[in-house]
Amino acid sequence: MLARTAYINNAGIFVKNPDMDIKQVYATMLHSRVAIVSGACTALGQASTIAIRYSAIRRQFRSDPLNKKELKILDYPTQQHRILIPLASAFAAHFTGIWLMKLTNESMEGKKGTLAEVHNASSGLKCLITMIASSGIEECRKACGGIGYSKLSGLCDLMTIYLQFNTVEGENYVLSQQLSKYLLKSLSNRHDALLPPSLSYIRNAGSGFPQHNICSAENPQDFLNPNIQLEMYAFYARSVVFTLSEIMETISKKSGMSSSDLNSSLFQQYQMQCHDAAMAHSSYLIAGAFIEGIQDLESSSPYLTPTILSTLQDLRSLFLLSFLISSPVPLSFVVSPATVLLSQGYLQSYHLKWIQETISELLHRIRNVAVPLVDGFGFSDHYLASAIGGYEGNVYQDLWKMSGQGEGRWNPESKVDIRAWNIIQDIIRSDSMSKI
Repeated sequence: MLARTAYINNAGIFVKNPDMDIKQVYATMLHSRVAIVSGACTALGQASTIAIRYSAIRRQFRSDPLNKKELKILDYPTQQHRILIPLASAFAAHFTGIWLMKLTNESMEGKKGTLAEVHNASSGLKCLITMIASSGIEECRKACGGIGYSKLSGLCDLMTIYLQFNTVEGENYVLSQQLSKYLLKSLSNRHDALLPPSLSYIRNAGSGFPQHNICSAENPQDFLNPNIQLEMYAFYARSVVFTLSEIMETISKKSGMSSSDLNSSLFQQYQMQCHDAAMAHSSYLIAGAFIEGIQDLESSSPYLTPTILSTLQDLRSLFLLSFLISSPVPLSFVVSPATVLLSQGYLQSYHLKWIQETISELLHRIRNVAVPLVDGFGFSDHYLASAIGGYEGNVYQDLWKMSGQGEGRWNPESKVDIRAWNIIQDIIRSDSMSKI
């Protein structure tokens, strides 16, 4: 398969092609991790499409006794928080995948110093993105109530198929350990001119622990500023990586070992902190890729209308701010990025209140365009294979059809209880309250 790079001749001797760089061969293998990162957009897009379409149809409870119709569950803030954040996460995965593919192509073209960056960036992003996607798909399933647990929802099969990506091409926690070692090495060489742009937050950190400056936001609207958003993630990553470095330096001094000996059993004692550092760095990469991706569209796409641009910016802000205060992925000693920023004095309690207010406003705005957004993914009903996520919104009719009842009419020869069909018929004909 790799005969153009190396082969075994008839005498059984391994022969390496002197004109080929074996590192470039390894770069081709990184494409699978890049594909996993990009593919998370599709998986999250499917889950959010099903959940949002169902939530736009399903009604439950009345807020006004004079109104006969119950509220769509999509109008509840809790439901919006549960399913609109996975939608925003799909766009985060999309732009991150574009950035990572661009970096990989540069490495394949032989750009100096990019192979190590691609390896470590793809390791961390594969780890973080797949955990975000798994969590988002599961939240969409739970947000659909009991029917979300049914095979007919399409969400159970999607979840079952997707979960493998937490393990394939490198188990997530193993990959995070590799990335943490790269970060420690980069930190010790932070004044190196060849340090990649993705580690600029380390280069700009000075000679010691991050300075205790404070967030520059002066009102809630400032948290919609991409520069402030990236600044927060840079401080978060810098703080966690520096903390890990201080721990390792302390170990090195006490044990008399050099930093090159950190692969010993002593290093293994702090694997949880290593995982946190890797996730912090990866979240910074996602923030940068999301921001850069929208800016590139703004400067190059003739089809980007002000409305679309505003919506993309809202999705970016929703993802970055919500991840900041309630990370959906399991961290070890870091409860959430916001706890790090609060403990370092970078954020104050009023900042946290402003972020929460901004998230609530973003959820309200995105709710109004949620259905057109998921329609924009272009998933066919056949591809979704979901009775509750169909384009036409015929949830209860499709449930009956997918239960195996021919053309959608009750079959008297079937073993399905006719009472089930009667209940569904009542729901379809009803103009008032749902029966389920």
